[in-house]
Amino acid sequence: MEERKESIEKNFDKSNKYRVELENISVSLFALFEKMEKEYEEKIQELSERCESLEQENVELKYKLRQLSEELKTLGEKIVAEVIKRTSLPPENFGNNSGGGDL
Repeated sequence: MEERKESIEKNFDKSNKYRVELENISVSLFALFEKMEKEYEEKIQELSERCESLEQENVELKYKLRQLSEELKTLGEKIVAEVIKRTSLPPENFGNNSGGGDL
């Protein structure tokens, strides 16, 4: 009978040790989960802010691109006008009925 009592006590002690160990593991896992959740939320916030910043930068770059495109178009038109002006003969060189003209 004494042996049985000792066996029960040993099993009870082991069971209590396992229970305490499981509780410690559970607490550690919960703390780890909370830490990971906080880090995840911080990372999401950081990425959201970065995304907003990139979106704003994208809008600004699109605006600058439109401006540069307009400037390039205007510059191209000026260049074409200048080329036409420099390569065209003046009207007096087209001749008139007075027997002349440089053509």
